[in-house]
Amino acid sequence: MGQSMNVHLFTANRKNIEEIYDLIVYLKETDLDDIGFPEIDETKLKNYIKSILRVGKIICIKDLDSEKIVGCCMYSKAEYFFSRSQLVEINLIYIKKEYRNYPLVKRVVESVKKYADGLPVFLYISTAQGFDPVFKKLGFDSMGGSWRYYG
Repeated sequence: MGQSMNVHLFTANRKNIEEIYDLIVYLKETDLDDIGFPEIDETKLKNYIKSILRVGKIICIKDLDSEKIVGCCMYSKAEYFFSRSQLVEINLIYIKKEYRNYPLVKRVVESVKKYADGLPVFLYISTAQGFDPVFKKLGFDSMGGSWRYYG
């Protein structure tokens, strides 16, 4: 919003793993700092990113002025736990606050819908960020909420 919005969307590959990892660390340390999530395990997160690259897709948003990745969306095909029917799960969608706007989120979600090719798309928001109105506007139906208990 404050930026010139000179951004480019592209499909990530193995050479982008480090920068995607850095973006997720940034997300954890800024937007998610007050949520109380556990520390990031570098090896586990990098292996997770590699596995999504193998079985799904990662769309990255690059600021063309700084040449930095400022957002990404990880998604993959899966099956319902009770059925052989397929669906697409958005595992992560994140755009740095200063770049975040509806048209850009819409472009990212459109790439997921294209990949889904008619399959239902599921998104689980577990970060208490309050994006429900945006995803409702993009055609998603609310299926409930995330609950957490720490005992």
